Amino acid sequence: VIHAAGGHSFAGRAVQFQRLNALTGQWVTLKKVLLNSKSSARVIYALPIGTNHLRVTMSVNQAGAGFLGAISPTVIWHQT
Repeated sequence: VIHAAGGHSFAGRAVQFQRLNALTGQWVTLKKVLLNSKSSARVIYALPIGTNHLRVTMSVNQAGAGFLGAISPTVIWHQT
């Protein structure tokens, strides 16, 4: 579950769910989701087996006037 917080609602704004590609070292967008009226979204995605480094990003354009883009801290998920 993703939740964005700020000075106003982020309803209808898009965020990208990303995974670090271990071979190239680049972040790959797995899914783009829109935030609901509570500035939240549920992401359902089948991850590969093993260790996955995940994050969520919001671009400056999606954040809107007066806000900067954002990148969440990396979460390490072990898929068995």
